[in-house]
Amino acid sequence: MTNKRNNKASGTSAPKRPAQSPPSGNVQGQGSSASSSGPTSQPLTDNSAKRTRVSSKPVMDQDNILTPSAPQDNTLTSSPPPVDINASPSAPDSGTSLDDSQHSPSNSADKGKSVEILPPEPERAASPDASTAAIQSSPLRFYAVAAPSTIEDFWTHFKTNREACNVTDREFSSFSSYGSKATTQGSGDNKLIVVYFRSKPDMEKAIAVPIASLHDLQFHKHDPSAKKADEQLRTLVVTDIPLFVTDAQLRGTFSRYGIVTHCRTRLSKLYRTAYIVFDSATSMDQFENTWAVLCTGHCLRVCPASHSPDQRAVRRAYVALLASLPRGSVAADLSEIAEEVSAKSVNIPFSYNSYNPKPYAYIHFSSAATKESAMGITCALKSIGLTWYEPAEVSSLCYRCGRPGCNPDHCASSRAPQRPSRPWSSNDKLRELYNKHLPPSHPAKRHNRFARPANSEYRSYADAAGRKTSS
Repeated sequence: MTNKRNNKASGTSAPKRPAQSPPSGNVQGQGSSASSSGPTSQPLTDNSAKRTRVSSKPVMDQDNILTPSAPQDNTLTSSPPPVDINASPSAPDSGTSLDDSQHSPSNSADKGKSVEILPPEPERAASPDASTAAIQSSPLRFYAVAAPSTIEDFWTHFKTNREACNVTDREFSSFSSYGSKATTQGSGDNKLIVVYFRSKPDMEKAIAVPIASLHDLQFHKHDPSAKKADEQLRTLVVTDIPLFVTDAQLRGTFSRYGIVTHCRTRLSKLYRTAYIVFDSATSMDQFENTWAVLCTGHCLRVCPASHSPDQRAVRRAYVALLASLPRGSVAADLSEIAEEVSAKSVNIPFSYNSYNPKPYAYIHFSSAATKESAMGITCALKSIGLTWYEPAEVSSLCYRCGRPGCNPDHCASSRAPQRPSRPWSSNDKLRELYNKHLPPSHPAKRHNRFARPANSEYRSYADAAGRKTSS
């Protein structure tokens, strides 16, 4: 009773806690809120613990406690403020923790799952019609070449191609329309020094007289497009080349048809494509009716580079499928059948995984009538019957045996062939007789365990060396 009277006398009173907020205990790190205006300090009692207030509002809202408060309704202050759903997402949220990243989404309920709406990309403006332009500009280049092989001992004065080109650049740099740098093309006696000008009068003036600094080397007019067209007339395109066929084998194969001056290749998925250049266009005449050439037993499809797209399409228009080939068959094995059915080419594709020949071949014909008559002829290879199909039916064939309706996982052709049994492999008495009477070169004696000396008769090198030194 004494304590209550003292508190009333001092004129201070602890704020009352709302009835709907039960006490939750002392807060660690906070002192007591009891007033210490009495003459003597009193120990903490249960009354002081009851006066401690635990607030669920943020710390930044505590400034309302320091201001003189007017009579307020506790039911309004205890409820959280309404959330403005129309607020800008960039506005800071008062309930965001200080540990949140500054790059975290402001909408905590969304958790960054909303799709960001980007502005539409601007449409690319259409280019103006060049045919209606008032000024039509098409810069031209005028080329000139010189053959160093026409000058005796020319390359004794220049150790490298670059040295000869540098002298050429210094000589022609006096012309304002001269190109950036001279280059060389070809090799050996066919090597050429190539330059170009952007003005025809400068080019004609530059090649009028021999170049004294190049030991009287004479330049002449040169038309690269005409040279390219001439080379195309002498070029043969070779496709379906297996990856293991070398360039030397290609040169040797096509040297039967003429002198090969150049051979370049490029990859084309599972095969390679070659461009064979002959020294004369007359070598291409024999490929007008020849569609394929055999190289190392494989069929290489050929076509002159000068053929039009329609001419090339004719060579792939009439195709039939000959399936159920024996394992390991190549195009050379079908040469007799191809001759009998008047086929123009035979192509056996390779497997993508093992790169082994597949059990079917694509047979190309020159016309639809030839194809129909060929598909009416029954064929067999190595005592195995073959069947004709349309190319669209290849997906229904087994990739192991080439027959329709066969499960590749249980295909009999996938099993390894059985080797013939050897009589000496399981009969010790026969091995002993073979060892005694057969010559040493016979396979039965080479694989006979009785033909080998016993383990006691083997002498190591260390044993032989030790006995030799002791003697």
